[in-house]
Amino acid sequence: GAFGPCIGAGQFLASFTRFKSIFRQLLAVSDDELFAAVDRHFTTPAFASQAAVIPLILSEFYDEELISEESIQKWHSNEAPTLDRYGMVDVAALPAVKAKATTFVEGLADSDSDSDE
Repeated sequence: GAFGPCIGAGQFLASFTRFKSIFRQLLAVSDDELFAAVDRHFTTPAFASQAAVIPLILSEFYDEELISEESIQKWHSNEAPTLDRYGMVDVAALPAVKAKATTFVEGLADSDSDSDE
């Protein structure tokens, strides 16, 4: 994009596959670290144009069981940034970041209600 290099879906998937074991170790204690990174990265003006990959990120981490549906729902519904230790998240931009995840989050909820029937 105009603000910097834009990561494509293929590039993300290749990187995800290469670093999956590292992600597994990092998220073993708390998946909040991933949500904190999403909040920080995509509220930064230089990377805001890449926010379309947020559902892909969540989907890959969820499919690999690195983050839970419950933690995704909690992150999505929380108006405050996750683990913003250094005040690096642009709180005004956070609703736009979470909006990119809405379709994915609603899809998780729908698949749950389908499986309950």
